[in-house]
Amino acid sequence: MTRSQVAIITRTKDRPVFLQRAMQSVLKQDFTDWVHVIVNDGGDPKLVDLLVEVHKEAYAGRVKVVHHAESKGMQNASNAGLAAVESTYAVIHDDDDSWYTDFLSKSVSFLEAKGPESPVQGVVTQTTQIMEEITLSGQIEELKRRPYYPFAFVNLGELRKRNIFAPIAFLYRKKAHEKIGLFRQEFDVLGDHDFNLRFLRHFEIGVIPTFHAYYHWRHGSHGNTVTRGREGHRQMLNRMKNTYYREALENPDVAVGDLEGVDFPEPDGTDPIPFKLRTEESKPPRPIPDFSKDFKFEILSLDVFDTVLKRRCHHPKDVFKFLEARAVSELGLPEKPYALAREQAEALARKEVRPEISTEVTLDEIYPFVAKLCGLKKKQTKDLMALELALEAEYLYGDPRWIEYYRKLKESGQRVIFVSDMYLKTDTMRKILEGCGFPDPEVYVSCDLQASKHEGALQEKVVEKLGVKPASILHVGDNFHSDYLKTVHAGWQAFHWSREFGYIPWYAEVDPYIHNSHDLLSPRIMGELARLGMLDETTGEDLITKLGREVAGPFYLAYLLWVIQEARKDGVRKLLLIGRDGYYWEKTLQILAKKENLEIEFTYLHASRKVFNFASFFTLDDTAIEFLSTPNPALRVKDFIDRTGLDSSAFTEFIKMAGFDDPEEVLTNEMGGRFLEDNYQAQLEKLFRLLRPELELMFAEDRAGTLNVLKEAGYNHEDCAFVDIGWNGSCIRPIGRLLGLDKPEQVKAYFFGTWREVLKGSDHLKIKSFFMHLSEPLDHFRLIRESVNLLESLNAAPFPTLMAFHTEGDEVVPHFSKYLKSGFSIDQQERLWKGAKVFLDTVLENGLPETGESGGHCYLFLVLNRLLREPSQQEVKTWGAILHSDGFGIEIYKPLVEAVTPDLTGDALMAAYRGSNWKRGFLSSLSDTQRQFVIERIEDDSPKSFEKLRADLEYKIRQADELWGEKERYKWQVDNLTQTLSKLEKTSNKLQSDLDYKTQQADKFWKEKEEYKWRAEHSGEIISRLEKTAEKLQGDLDWKTKQSDEFWAENERHKIEAQSLKEQLQMIAQDQEVRLSYIATLESQITELKEQIISAGTREKEFYTALSETRARLSDVETEHGRQSSYISTLEKSVESFERQVAELNEQIASAGIREDELNAVLSETQTHLSELESAHADLVAERDRLKALLLNRGKLLKVFFSGKIPEKD
Repeated sequence: MTRSQVAIITRTKDRPVFLQRAMQSVLKQDFTDWVHVIVNDGGDPKLVDLLVEVHKEAYAGRVKVVHHAESKGMQNASNAGLAAVESTYAVIHDDDDSWYTDFLSKSVSFLEAKGPESPVQGVVTQTTQIMEEITLSGQIEELKRRPYYPFAFVNLGELRKRNIFAPIAFLYRKKAHEKIGLFRQEFDVLGDHDFNLRFLRHFEIGVIPTFHAYYHWRHGSHGNTVTRGREGHRQMLNRMKNTYYREALENPDVAVGDLEGVDFPEPDGTDPIPFKLRTEESKPPRPIPDFSKDFKFEILSLDVFDTVLKRRCHHPKDVFKFLEARAVSELGLPEKPYALAREQAEALARKEVRPEISTEVTLDEIYPFVAKLCGLKKKQTKDLMALELALEAEYLYGDPRWIEYYRKLKESGQRVIFVSDMYLKTDTMRKILEGCGFPDPEVYVSCDLQASKHEGALQEKVVEKLGVKPASILHVGDNFHSDYLKTVHAGWQAFHWSREFGYIPWYAEVDPYIHNSHDLLSPRIMGELARLGMLDETTGEDLITKLGREVAGPFYLAYLLWVIQEARKDGVRKLLLIGRDGYYWEKTLQILAKKENLEIEFTYLHASRKVFNFASFFTLDDTAIEFLSTPNPALRVKDFIDRTGLDSSAFTEFIKMAGFDDPEEVLTNEMGGRFLEDNYQAQLEKLFRLLRPELELMFAEDRAGTLNVLKEAGYNHEDCAFVDIGWNGSCIRPIGRLLGLDKPEQVKAYFFGTWREVLKGSDHLKIKSFFMHLSEPLDHFRLIRESVNLLESLNAAPFPTLMAFHTEGDEVVPHFSKYLKSGFSIDQQERLWKGAKVFLDTVLENGLPETGESGGHCYLFLVLNRLLREPSQQEVKTWGAILHSDGFGIEIYKPLVEAVTPDLTGDALMAAYRGSNWKRGFLSSLSDTQRQFVIERIEDDSPKSFEKLRADLEYKIRQADELWGEKERYKWQVDNLTQTLSKLEKTSNKLQSDLDYKTQQADKFWKEKEEYKWRAEHSGEIISRLEKTAEKLQGDLDWKTKQSDEFWAENERHKIEAQSLKEQLQMIAQDQEVRLSYIATLESQITELKEQIISAGTREKEFYTALSETRARLSDVETEHGRQSSYISTLEKSVESFERQVAELNEQIASAGIREDELNAVLSETQTHLSELESAHADLVAERDRLKALLLNRGKLLKVFFSGKIPEKD
């Protein structure tokens, strides 16, 4: 096993966004002798392996990964990391924290200086606390930062009260484990505190007074245990206290001591969420401006994505999520993190393909990196890339406003171009734009031009391609940096296409600090709603239709897609949609069934909580009496009778016999859940027992009717399941009693959400919940309880509640309420369904969408947060008047928001607040004064119980601890400031001395300045004359310079021509030498022939005749050669004369004294000589041709001579 100096242990589980940052934090350290051990504690190993592969080169072998198939806990993960490597030092680097670049170098140097035998075996640095959140698109957004508990020393007494430093800031010698043991999983989230205490029990911990670590905190969906897991902290702290106390009793010599000083954190769910008043109503998108009125331009340039083209999803990276899902379902590829790989591959391609030229890359250049990271073959890679292009085409659409505007501009002859930073090539971009309604587009793309709009280089290349001035182009785009700042910097005109020009759905009006990378449905819902909002011209006017489109529709879709998935897993044959909630759910399932075979039957069932419970009571037993005595808000004696279906006026004697003086006497508190006096519940039990015969008859009728309904629906507990909105499960729990099902999990039920109370008496139920299960997660629980009744109204059917079954002859028939007051009116429900159906039809155009894990949770959390916690005043006015009835069987209706007059104050105002089901809606409806009064009175409205007082005390103690921390931080800052102030005083004295000297200098300079100022004021005329003279001289100089440049260019041309003529004459001379050599050769041949003729003695006369003729012709040739040689000599002299003249001309030009007429004369003479040379050259060429012909004839003659034949004379 290779030994490194430092072992860095990182515990992680399915958090690639944070793990990526942690890896970069480690890799950026200026100290390099380390090994990074990443312990994947039960998460997806493919995510970790892929990120390690991405950073493989940077790690250079200094990384080791430990995978746990199932989570073993964070402390066991630390121990596994420590066991995996050998090192001198160790440090826990959680996946969501980070370091300054010098953390390791500073910490290691500190401990090295102390030495291995020193009592100081660990060191901590000061820490910067960063408050951050992770957004919908997976981006980490920093909110603020501050010092985290600065301290000068670490002592055991202080550490027993609070854990003053985080693991990220603590480096220690690994050998310390031999004495104190490993991390203890039994303390889970407080394991680091326990380890620090045991460490300090045996060793000292040094302190570096400077900041070198970052401790990151979040409250949203990825919150820390310190912000979201306080209940776990409370449990672990209690366990730690007990353990430490026992150790102190059993072995006081080695024990750390008790933890009496450590205070419990405030319980989860007790932090109030601040009220936020929405002062403005939602607005429709702003129209496209008339750019021609405000700008003068020749070319209109448009950004493409998120300006003229939109996606039917929330963020561009969502396409990668859909790609990952479909890669498995459609292409049959193995399950791998393709979304993460695609994102990382692009980053690698930009870094490695051609970094010396540009970081712009094409899709073809990205996908080889995808293949490498995912281990794909060539065909698989090609198919995956084709799928991405298909998804882009499927999800992209053109903004209808821009489509119309583009059409009008093209018809008017206006030139329009599209400029985009994108990895898709120009041809692909053209096809996409044409497919989205922009015919014949002129496109400029960064990946093809190898220049980025973000850096400003693409703008320059576009101008170069267009051949126009930058200022003649107006560019419109959504990115403020790329499309506005950089474009203006490039000299273009620019217009920022801001967020207000698009439709802003409700969900986008709240802070988007929620993220779930596995939720594939939420991005689709968000994208579709943004698209529908732009298409709907009535946006912002009809709140009910908008409520259906943005809340009810997504609610139905997300919940029912989850129900279908779970039912398939559970082998369910048929779903029974019960109560008023199920009516629109059945309609939604009918729409889903048209798009895809759901493989499951479904039916709507008339039901109510009262009827199902009555049906399950065979006698008036304790369970029945408990149900009949449910203390709903503000119930009178007669209300308890009337809600059973009996007429209380017929039982006044029974009321008196039960001990009540008046049927109108109020028995329960206004908020519900509690009797006003302890004896009321016993008196009610006596009253119900007096009504036993009447009640048991009603139980029997309801039982007969319910059994008949279940039979007609084909219910069988083995393969059927109920679907309900949930909460306490009060409609479903009676089914087990009714059917005699007493074995565990015999009745299957799917709920939107359930409280913890649903478990009471529910052993026979197999419960699954979608959005909230048993009041978890806490954020969802707190959100739903804002107004349960408003949520129920979104799902209510357009007909009254089932009240009872009655026997009529031989039949048992249902009886419904006479009124339809609760929830929305019939007209409102129709508009609500209209909006919901528009949404459903749109999102289901191409079939059922991918949902992923917890599909729809992110969207529903955001939109319900906006609806329930941040309503506008118009929304409160519209929805606050909705009536609801708490409890069962009684028709006492109240509005969600109690109406108040502007002058209402005091107890009456608080009573209205308590009587409102939708509390934040009520606060939004008040005046500022009334609202402030209510908020101040909320916590102090009623006497507090002992438990509440104790909770308040714990909270105040925690506040005091925080204030102590603030005090220590400020104390530390004051000490530093005092030292700084001392230095500043010394500096100030020196500066004062310097100031005096500079003041004297300034006085002297002022006098000199005044003198120069006077001179400057009186030198204006001289300067003006000099400027005019300079302008004239500059003009003369420019003219002479231009003239000289022209003469120089002409001279250079003559020199080149003369050089060419000289080279031609040299070639002629060389050619003449060749001719003379050839004639000499002929003479030699003639001599040889003469000798042959003499020796042969034949034809002597003819030979001499021919010889004489040949000699005569040779004499002519020699004469002509002499003449040509003389002429060539003459030409050479002429060339020399021309060169001398050219030299003289150069000297004259150099002196700049030549006159223009003299230069023209010389030029004319030069041109004459040039003409003579050209003529001579033509004569030479003609003579050369004549000599060639003569030599050819001599050759023929010799040939005849050798043949022995005499040619005939012409």
